[in-house]
Amino acid sequence: MGYIEEQIAERYHKGELPDENVVLFNCTHESRLMACALINRGITPKGLIAPDQKVKKEYKSIWGIPVYTADEFYKEFGRNAFVVMHDWDFYWWRGWFEGNGYSIDHKLMVIKPPQVNAKFQWLQRRFRGLAVLVERWNKFRKLWLGYSTYCKLRRKYGAQTPIYVYDYDGLGDAYVFGVLIKAQLGDDAVVTVRKAGLKKVLDMVGVHHVEVLSEEQSQALYKMLCLHSTPPRLEAMTPVPQSIHTDILWCIYGSKLNMLDMYKVYLNLPLDEAVSIEEPVPVPSKEIDRMFRDRKLKFGKAVVLSPFSNSLVSFPYAFWEQLAKALRKMGLKVIMNSVGDEYTLPGTVKLDYPLKDAPYVVERAGYFVGVRSGFCDIVSNADALKIVLSPKMEKVNFNGHIFKAFSFEEMQVGRNTAEFEWKYEDFDELIHRICAILREPRKSNVFQ
Repeated sequence: MGYIEEQIAERYHKGELPDENVVLFNCTHESRLMACALINRGITPKGLIAPDQKVKKEYKSIWGIPVYTADEFYKEFGRNAFVVMHDWDFYWWRGWFEGNGYSIDHKLMVIKPPQVNAKFQWLQRRFRGLAVLVERWNKFRKLWLGYSTYCKLRRKYGAQTPIYVYDYDGLGDAYVFGVLIKAQLGDDAVVTVRKAGLKKVLDMVGVHHVEVLSEEQSQALYKMLCLHSTPPRLEAMTPVPQSIHTDILWCIYGSKLNMLDMYKVYLNLPLDEAVSIEEPVPVPSKEIDRMFRDRKLKFGKAVVLSPFSNSLVSFPYAFWEQLAKALRKMGLKVIMNSVGDEYTLPGTVKLDYPLKDAPYVVERAGYFVGVRSGFCDIVSNADALKIVLSPKMEKVNFNGHIFKAFSFEEMQVGRNTAEFEWKYEDFDELIHRICAILREPRKSNVFQ
């Protein structure tokens, strides 16, 4: 959980986030993460303030959220909105908001990035020379931490075992990378991750030499890869532009390369050759079977609904509520894939099960409908009809090709999947299309 979601979750738990008239400021990467965190909790933003007039001229809505200029926002909402914005936007726009009745203590939430140590800031102001020495010492300490972590792994696994540094939190990426590395290297590789949940995903796909590091250890190990003299048999496996290792690839991610292609590049595999991967088969669970019987869920007569994503802005709550009603009219019980603060729709069933059992839950249900997320990767090989929805998003990375970057058909991952891209509109037509696929999957474009 990043700092943006942590701060929104804290306000949500305190009951300080209203259900209506929530407005975002700006259409940045950080604003997108704010939208994801709010929508996952059942709060649909009613507007997005675009400080750049060109954005307003180009888009009437972004991520399904109406776009306003600052003046249009005040004309529409007056002082009756609740604005969520990032600290660096607030720095420039504080005067405007406070002049119009919005302040941090009144109808305004400012997301603050992790703070630099206050004592170090004071040291920088008072003793510039000493502060430089302290900063250099910290860099050396982190470099030493990375090297000592590397040496510990070498002592444990031997000098010839390749080590892959996965300094990222994406569950879906971990799944795709895991099945690829299992197919190519078997048990002859070590993967480092910074979360226990990622270790569980890699265990599912059969990668068993996984080391869970602290975030500081992981980043220190990753930064070692930026040195000219790279330690032998140490590779980066992170599909985000944090260093020279990924910047060039990022320029063609989506437009030319999908997620599986990216990891093939990291493993030095040819892009023009098909890779034979063996995905994990769902493991039967007596506990899951008991849950289905206890909740009167018939095998093959239920649908797992997954409306949540931490990176793509999902469709609004109202759409999923109407979809759940339509599915129940078809005679299907609806199971919600929701955890923590994520909402549960009325009339649906919530099951609590470990992540490793998710593919078996979907297989037992018989059907799955969800927005594109890491959970879709994890259940991709379940023997059930799966419908994956990719929102057609504006102002995002992947060179404008989110659908292609994460398409199961493009990657040749999973089975029995119908996937398509959809704008944040015409939701009645989308519901009709989903129901038609579930009724007659043979007439639909289902990737086998």
